[in-house]
Order: sequence, then C-alpha cells, then structure tokens
Amino acid sequence: MAENIEAIRDAGLLSLMRPKRYGGLQTDIRTKLEVSRELARGCGSTAWSVSLLNVCTWFAALWPEQAQDDIWRDSRTTGWPVR
Repeated sequence: MAENIEAIRDAGLLSLMRPKRYGGLQTDIRTKLEVSRELARGCGSTAWSVSLLNVCTWFAALWPEQAQDDIWRDSRTTGWPVR
C-alpha cells in the first residue's frame, strides 16, 4: 500500500484539483474522473482513494483564500502536504 501512495504522489495524482498557485495541476472534474477511470483498470481501491482525496482537495479550493493559504502555503516550497 505504501508503494501505491508513493507512486501516486510521485506521478502528481494527488494534486489534480489543487490550485496552480499552490503547485497543483488545477484540472477539471472531467480530467479527475478520466484519471480515476484509468486507475480503476488496475485497482479499484486505488482509483477510489485518489478520487476521494482529489474531491476533498477540490472542495478545499472553494474556500476563501486565507483557508487555502492555511492548507497549502508551505506546499509551494516543500511539496507538502502532497506533491
């Protein structure tokens, strides 16, 4: 499982919905769903996890800028919480 998370993180799949100003890809819902569909070809659980994490990220990206800064401010330089 840890190998899956590392591979997903390294591929940038945990930043699909994160705003670009915080180092994310800022893709649309369609792209997120297409990525999830492709992941599901190999592992449904992995696809579900990636989809859920990205939906939570999308939801947080709807919050005011101060809340977004609280979540992602350090990710611009450190890559954390996710790359």
